[in-house]
Amino acid sequence: GEPVVTAFVRDITKRKEAEKALQESEEQFSKAFNASPAGVNVTTIDDGTYIEVNNSFTELLEYTREEAIGRTATELVWAHPEDRERMIRLLKEQGRVRNEEYEFRSKSGRIRTYMMSAEPLTVAGQACLISSWFDITERKQAELALHESEERFSKAFNASPDAIVITSVKDGTYIEVNNGFSELLEYTREEALGRTSVELGVWANPADRDRMVRLVEKRGRLRNEEFEFRSKSGAVRTFLMWAEYIAVAGQECLISSSVDITERKQAERLLKTLADSSPIGVYIAQDGVFKHVNRHLVDILNQPLDKLLGAPTATFILPKDQMMTRKNAVAMLKGQRSHPY
Repeated sequence: GEPVVTAFVRDITKRKEAEKALQESEEQFSKAFNASPAGVNVTTIDDGTYIEVNNSFTELLEYTREEAIGRTATELVWAHPEDRERMIRLLKEQGRVRNEEYEFRSKSGRIRTYMMSAEPLTVAGQACLISSWFDITERKQAELALHESEERFSKAFNASPDAIVITSVKDGTYIEVNNGFSELLEYTREEALGRTSVELGVWANPADRDRMVRLVEKRGRLRNEEFEFRSKSGAVRTFLMWAEYIAVAGQECLISSSVDITERKQAERLLKTLADSSPIGVYIAQDGVFKHVNRHLVDILNQPLDKLLGAPTATFILPKDQMMTRKNAVAMLKGQRSHPY
């Protein structure tokens, strides 16, 4: 008749350890979830209702946790609702979503581009999706600007009538050539790419390429240098060349532009021949500087030839007389009589 206590003891050490491990795991997940700089959220798969969102979600999309939980992603953030349907199709086909681009709209209405990845998970027996995404708007804008810049460069590159090429500094291998190159030197793009300018025999004097490279190294660029190039058919013509350093896929290269001045050089030689055969003093000037002086003018000015060439014409010819010379030249070009002075 005495009251007693009957006790049953069960060892729950492993269960407690498991509960503790689960709690620690959940704490670690929670810290990682909220500390992530990427937006992370858990939504139901069927309608996209928010189950949980992290701090970056609230910063990037401007909704508080309380405003988001219980509402759907389509209702709040998808700039294009059909994109969520596309994302769900990918999830069903591939079992996950990896690095897909979507546009989200923030609470203030600002639309930005995000790179999104997602994995399915189960929360309290419900099929859900954990998604992480980060803002790539600036990167996309930079890519677009780069693409537009490359497109403009490509159009200018190929539309130019001059021969424009990109070659490696090391050995002159052609990286790219434009249509002007093919027309002037008669090599197709396929014939040129991967071969060197010396190998093709483009340089009439192969030593000129070394001289060109030395000039670029010395000056940092090349401006208005004359070289002779040989076309595929063997015709040698004179070109005026410009060149600049350019990096292509980490390789040091040169971009150069060459304009055919063969006819101009021939005209200059003819003009000099006519000047030298004239019985009166004749000079050829460009930009107010003596480019050629015949022997009669050397005698008239009583100056050595090397002192005259490259000197300003105003040093030896009065401005009023230079103006009269120009007037006479204009009158002659217009078919009017030129009067001596």
